Formats: sequence, structure tokens, C-alpha cells
Amino acid sequence: MKEKKLASIVLMQTSVAKPEELAKLNVNILARLHGVSAPNLSRAFKKHYSIRLGAFLQYLRIVAFEDLMKKNPYMHINAALKILDIRSSSHFGQQYKKCRHMTPYEMALKCQLEKLLQERTSA
Repeated sequence: MKEKKLASIVLMQTSVAKPEELAKLNVNILARLHGVSAPNLSRAFKKHYSIRLGAFLQYLRIVAFEDLMKKNPYMHINAALKILDIRSSSHFGQQYKKCRHMTPYEMALKCQLEKLLQERTSA
């Protein structure tokens, strides 16, 4: 399979994955699904999208975490991390803060505040 086609298939496959599905995806699993080696898949993805596949998957997990918190602002952070099969909350917190410049807890509080404001304006 051509590199560009492979990279675009992986992009589509990961972008539309539900949080529960995304939790089970990593570079090695995606490579096995497509019958290529993990380094070749990573190289093709980076070549065509200028981001490492592992970093892209981490970004998708961050977006999925935010979506879960926005849908249910009162969900405990650990419950959201469990849905995403993130075992190290401290590592995720570091990655989240690096990407979003706030902690997951601050994000949860922001979602709760937005929900309260939304309820007040609709009442």
C-alpha cells in the first residue's frame, strides 16, 4: 500500500474512533492492522502530516477527554481516564498541561462553570 494512502487511512480511522475504541489504539496495533511495521507506519504518517503518529494519538485522547468532560461536567476525572484506558493520571496530566496550558482538573472546573452559566441563561 502506498505511504500516502496508508497515512490517510490511519488518519481517518483514528479521527472517527469513539473514546472506547481510541483507548485501544496505539502505533503497534495500527501497524499490525495494516500489515506494516510500526516504524514504517510512523514514518509515513509523519511524512504526510508532519506529526508523529504517537503524538497524534495522544492529542486525540486529549480531545476525547475534553469531549467526555463537556458532555458530563460532573464526571470524576478518573472515570473519564478509565473510559480512555489511561492508566497514569499523572503522565496524562503532564501531557494535557503541556498541550492545553491547564490541568485536567482546571478543565473539569471550566466545564462545570460553563454548564452552570448555560443553565442560568436558559432558565
